[in-house]
Amino acid sequence: MNDVLIGLGSNIGNGLKNLMGAWQRIGQFPEVRLMALSSPYLSSPVGLESEKWFTNAAGHLRTRLTAIETLELLLEAEQEFGRSRNGTSGYQDRILDLDILFFNDMIADDDRLTIPHPRAAERKFVLAPLLEIAPAGFCHPVTGQGLEEILAALEKDDRYAGQQLIRKSWPVQESIN
Repeated sequence: MNDVLIGLGSNIGNGLKNLMGAWQRIGQFPEVRLMALSSPYLSSPVGLESEKWFTNAAGHLRTRLTAIETLELLLEAEQEFGRSRNGTSGYQDRILDLDILFFNDMIADDDRLTIPHPRAAERKFVLAPLLEIAPAGFCHPVTGQGLEEILAALEKDDRYAGQQLIRKSWPVQESIN
């Protein structure tokens, strides 16, 4: 089985509902076993100009699928939630964003998928949720650093001081609707 760590994000509509719905949808794929979902976090936009904050989380899943096959499932889930990847470049507001952050200890880079996610180690909204759900002893396959070490270095680096992050909690299921 492959251990996959994914990032979930949304800044259009009800972010909590979008992320929980996406997580549940991913769990409906027969090839996927959901392992853990982090707390949701509100985060200031990074890499785009927007007034809308993001709701972010991280998930741990297991699958026998390849990385590309897993990507295809995530893209299918995004599309079901109304996400359109229309080929425009740059970051935009989005109803749902699902990214493979890590796939086992794979290091890969091709035209469709880069693993580990190239900016995972630069984003508090990725690292903080990952700390909650990553398997014990997990290290970044490129740097060899643990997630705690990477986040601690980020916290001390002035270049990332503008990344604001607020940990939230999931509402009771009935109140998400």
